[in-house]
Amino acid sequence: MLTRGFSQSINEDMIFKIAIDKSEINKIAAFNVEIHNEPLENYIISLFTQDPLRDENYWLYIEDTSTGEIISSLALLSNYWSFAGLELKIAEMGFVGTLTKHRGKGLYKILNTFYEKLMKQENLFVSVLRGIPHFYSKYGYGFSLPTEKGYCIKTDQIEFVQPNKELLIRIAIDSDFVHIEDEYNKIFEYTFISSTFKLENFKYRFNSSKLNDNFGITYIVEKFEKIIGFFTMVPSFDYSTSRIFLISDMEKAVVTHILHYIKETFEISDKICLNISDSMRVYVKLSELELIPMKGWKWQIKITNLGNLISSFIPILQERLSRSTFSDLTETFSISNYKEVVYFQIHQGNVKIIESKKEWPDHRCTIRVPSNYLPMFIFGDKSYSEIKNIVPDIMITAKYIELMNVLFPKLESFPIYRY
Repeated sequence: MLTRGFSQSINEDMIFKIAIDKSEINKIAAFNVEIHNEPLENYIISLFTQDPLRDENYWLYIEDTSTGEIISSLALLSNYWSFAGLELKIAEMGFVGTLTKHRGKGLYKILNTFYEKLMKQENLFVSVLRGIPHFYSKYGYGFSLPTEKGYCIKTDQIEFVQPNKELLIRIAIDSDFVHIEDEYNKIFEYTFISSTFKLENFKYRFNSSKLNDNFGITYIVEKFEKIIGFFTMVPSFDYSTSRIFLISDMEKAVVTHILHYIKETFEISDKICLNISDSMRVYVKLSELELIPMKGWKWQIKITNLGNLISSFIPILQERLSRSTFSDLTETFSISNYKEVVYFQIHQGNVKIIESKKEWPDHRCTIRVPSNYLPMFIFGDKSYSEIKNIVPDIMITAKYIELMNVLFPKLESFPIYRY
């Protein structure tokens, strides 16, 4: 069993370890500053000592036995996503790096092997990351689902707003956060996959008194001394200014007031950017303005156990069947990522997993999707026809295409990042 404090010799020059104490995390933090050339030291130490999910996280590293120097490391960080109300714990791979002189020696492969052993041990079967494009594809990761997207508004479009004694915008205090959950859930009301709201996690991420590289500020909006909404601010991508990361649904006049407040408070002269999707109600309030699309970013996702994922999705699949013309269907199907085949049965709207096998699919397999593209299909990021245009290797038995579009439809999702 892998536990914090575990170590295992790799060869006479290197040893693998899982951090257990602060002296190790201090070394990992300093290592990441050197690798990424960013001020990450205090943030990583904070994640180890203060993050509400710190007891669910693992910090993996490889040490040079002769010098005690860390030469490669990564972290398994806990995240929780909601799939139409069904919560799944997700593994997020973060803070990946190897010293330049040790690259090309397969150290990431060693760390990733232990990472996936930990995933199996913790019953996790979806891993996500934000990292170097395409490097991780050879380890089974594929791009799917947005981490960030949205629009920018030029500040010259933002109307001057007269002071309004009815409205108050202020930085949130601890007692405010219990009022935020309902507003947060309304933001993602029309999305299939979103990040689960957990009060302590939200406070940890967005309860800074001033903007910095790693933590955001939450602002409360009051009308007649009653809380009517909130928004959070984080640094812009290049850290030159700030942007709205989350904003709850409020009247158009209030949103305009917020934009003017941000423009003046943060002295933004060019544009204000908002991390929003077209399915959010606040987008409609802003659609009359000239919105400039932001550059979008995607998660890289790997499904490490397809059988477990399909089993977890049974309530979702049954609900989709109940609203379709296939509600009375009885049939046996199979789905494969060309490494694992999951056999399942639909009987009058009920879904049952028959078995899962590590094997190559034959021509009778109903759905065959290469593992790098499977998250796109399962999580509804793209439709079958869209993926087929990208990679011909996706195959669905012709007579079942309509049914599979019911079971795995293209849907709006927006799971924001935690770290």
